[in-house]
Amino acid sequence: MNYYDILGVSRNATTKEITVAFKKLVKELHPDRYKTEEEKREAEKRFKEVTRAFNILKDPVKRREYDQTLRTPHSSAKENTSVNSEDFFKKAMAYFKKNDFENAETFFQAAINRGMATADCFYYLALSQINLPRRSKKVIENLEHAINLDPLNVKYRLQLADFFLNKGVKSQAVYHYKRVLKIDPNNKRAIEVLKALKVIKQKNFLGKLFGSLFKRG
Repeated sequence: MNYYDILGVSRNATTKEITVAFKKLVKELHPDRYKTEEEKREAEKRFKEVTRAFNILKDPVKRREYDQTLRTPHSSAKENTSVNSEDFFKKAMAYFKKNDFENAETFFQAAINRGMATADCFYYLALSQINLPRRSKKVIENLEHAINLDPLNVKYRLQLADFFLNKGVKSQAVYHYKRVLKIDPNNKRAIEVLKALKVIKQKNFLGKLFGSLFKRG
């Protein structure tokens, strides 16, 4: 969902229309309108997204820059050369380092759309999305993309294992920690977690682990 969709306006909306839509949403998301704590937390998350969208679209320069990220790889050659994938990646990293994960997500995705479909780009896109609401499916998809592009880089699979662990999906977490150890038998993080989960019980655990993994092919 892009910033225009969040505010419920068209991409040709005027600044006035954007402001009107923003004020309407602010009223709808006021905490006094919600009874339970869960509803209030969800409203607060939406309010942050709405505010972020408004702060970008109300500013002509930021809006023009944002609109560039929405163009697909099939845009005209002139548009594609005006801002290339490396520029988007650099901007995404700058936002990421400032913990501005919403803008980081936007620019990492733009870099990918413009041809920088690298393992690292998918990885940092996923790291940005981990910090945003309702992105779990995308996090998994993007980490899997990173793994497929560079299967021997354990940091991608380790991050996926950690993500499943934090979400309480133990079976998937264990599977990916074991895959990490197949590539890096001394990986401290994977060993510590598997011990904590009581998956490692015998001293010859690694020998049994590799035996079972290689049997799978």
